[in-house]
Amino acid sequence: MHRGAAYRLTPAPGPSTGRSPSCPSSPTWATRGAAWLDAGHWVIWLGAAGHASASAERWAAGIPSRRTAPAEGVTAFAAASANVWSEIGNADPDPWTVRLATAATAWHAHRRTG
Repeated sequence: MHRGAAYRLTPAPGPSTGRSPSCPSSPTWATRGAAWLDAGHWVIWLGAAGHASASAERWAAGIPSRRTAPAEGVTAFAAASANVWSEIGNADPDPWTVRLATAATAWHAHRRTG
């Protein structure tokens, strides 16, 4: 199973409102790579949570390292992510993996046609 093996939105303590907003976090898959890769993972997670790819990319653009990322690198990462999540979704087609595979595929399509 691949559940929990990538970034997820987890509750974070909120201000005095008592609400718990979500924030991206990951206790797994620690690797070396371009700093903007985290924002790329978040685009997929935001898509899986219901955001359109364009909206998720606008959010990611607020991350300094993402603003300077090479467009062709981001598109290549979107393609690779779509492939990985498609493979995971086909091997374990539960609602969670299907949402992530769908979001990654939508993001890659958005990057190609943008």
